[in-house]
Amino acid sequence: MTQPTPTNPTEQPDQPQAPALLGRTAGRGLSLTLLANVFAKGSAVLAQVVLAIFLTKEDFGLYALAISIQMFIQTFRDGGIRDYVVARQDRYRDLIGAAFWMGLTINILLALGLGAAGHLMASLYARGEFGEKALELPLLMWITAAALPLSTFPTVLSIRLRIDLMFGVMARVTVVSSLVRYGSMIALAVGGFGALSFVIPVVIATLAEWVMYAAANPERPWRLPARVRAWGGILRESVWLVLGSSATGITNYGYYLVAAYFISAQTLGVYFFAISLLMQVETLLTAAFQGTMLPVLTRLRDEPRRLGEAGSRLARAIVLTCAPMSLALAAVFPLIDLLIWNGKWAGAALPIAILAAAYPFRCAMATVPHTLLQAQARFRDWFFMWFRNGCGLVAAAAAAPFIFGDSAEGLAVCVAVFLAVSSLLSTLLCLRPLGIGARALGLRLIRLVLMAVVAAVLTTAAERFVIAPALRQDSAWDRPIRLLTAPPETPAVPTTPASDHGGPTPPSPDASPSPPTEADSPEPASPTPGPGLMARLAARAMTGLHLALTGLVFASLMFMGTRLLAGREVREILSVLPSRLATPASRLFP
Repeated sequence: MTQPTPTNPTEQPDQPQAPALLGRTAGRGLSLTLLANVFAKGSAVLAQVVLAIFLTKEDFGLYALAISIQMFIQTFRDGGIRDYVVARQDRYRDLIGAAFWMGLTINILLALGLGAAGHLMASLYARGEFGEKALELPLLMWITAAALPLSTFPTVLSIRLRIDLMFGVMARVTVVSSLVRYGSMIALAVGGFGALSFVIPVVIATLAEWVMYAAANPERPWRLPARVRAWGGILRESVWLVLGSSATGITNYGYYLVAAYFISAQTLGVYFFAISLLMQVETLLTAAFQGTMLPVLTRLRDEPRRLGEAGSRLARAIVLTCAPMSLALAAVFPLIDLLIWNGKWAGAALPIAILAAAYPFRCAMATVPHTLLQAQARFRDWFFMWFRNGCGLVAAAAAAPFIFGDSAEGLAVCVAVFLAVSSLLSTLLCLRPLGIGARALGLRLIRLVLMAVVAAVLTTAAERFVIAPALRQDSAWDRPIRLLTAPPETPAVPTTPASDHGGPTPPSPDASPSPPTEADSPEPASPTPGPGLMARLAARAMTGLHLALTGLVFASLMFMGTRLLAGREVREILSVLPSRLATPASRLFP
């Protein structure tokens, strides 16, 4: 593999062409990175599909609790050394040894804290509604903790590759790491490892990344002196990056810690499964927009008006892109559940539908204020924005059980209401100082989301009253609605005949067991043959047709609504696409 060499401007034969060459390199690297991220997210979705077949709802609930602790602690991982050294690449030789040893020390301490937190949280949550499933938490935490010190090696080795713009190598590492992680995740789930299927692959993938980065980068920073005196300066300068990452972790996962104490493992598992599907949509879109727009917005830092206009266009583009994707998932998920999981996750249909209406606003906040504040180097404001949202979500998760009880739908309602309001306000307040009218933009974003919501509602009505009867099938929404309206099951208590004194009649000492009669002998149950292979395949094919027709209805409604109500936003998106893509699409949206 090509050995990395520092970029040397004097090696360029034609110095004026250097900016163009750098732009082409960055553009190619961005394309490779986005493709690798798309592959990684596709692998994650596939793994979730398979794990949802073999794991229980309680396993998903246990992992939701584990990842909330893990992600909060891991936000402090490495002390921000990667971004710090990349930003100060002119001092790379002086910093890399100290950065490695400081990062390794921090990660060892975090690993010990993560393992100890597993024992503390297990004893705490086992006494709550979560139940004895929480007692499996320490093992998950210690396995996850093992990956923290190991992750220091690939992290530090990747710094040199980032500085030298070796995006192809990093994209290959991402692809191979995804294959290793999600492939082993599927294998462990099939093998019956339960919730351990989520955490063991993290260690395996970390080792694989270490091997690949070591092959690409011959440097060995662990052989350099630690230079402990330099650690304080590194930490002081990277503190807001670390705090901002921790606030992001609280927003994404912190509220699970509160919810898990008041709701059962099964309820948390259903909710986590629902929101995980929507988070795949969010991370795919936000990673693409953030990676593309951050360098562009940074160039406009000294032109507030243009920066605000770019942010406004970005907000409308992300909402117009995310709303159809999230609401389409909400409209067709019950059919996907029947087709893939045979109705096992029907309880997640309504939480997905509720959260899907709020997630476009969440995607806008995770893209526009997040990117704008970083482009303006306002890292303190960036931290407080995420911290406020994280604290609000914790409060919403705490209120949900008292209002709705042990209900995934109730938790989804509280989280969705807060997400929609807080995310929209965060986006508008960030753009207002740049000259963008908050009221006009807010109404525009709400209209784009309502357009997708109406399309999803009409699609659901068409599926229930037109498509399902035409195919002579039950509506896919029948089971989720029954689960919502069914009374809670109470275990049957066996009764015995009462004696004259009010208690059960004691057996007579002289009584001898009577011989069984023919009436007492149970008749052997005749086996009921299940449907044959061809019948099952025909049923799946019919469900697939049901899904395709429902999806076609939603796509048609969104197409008509977009042409009527969102032509301006579509034209803005098309204006930045390559001509080979924009020209055919422009014929559909004149």
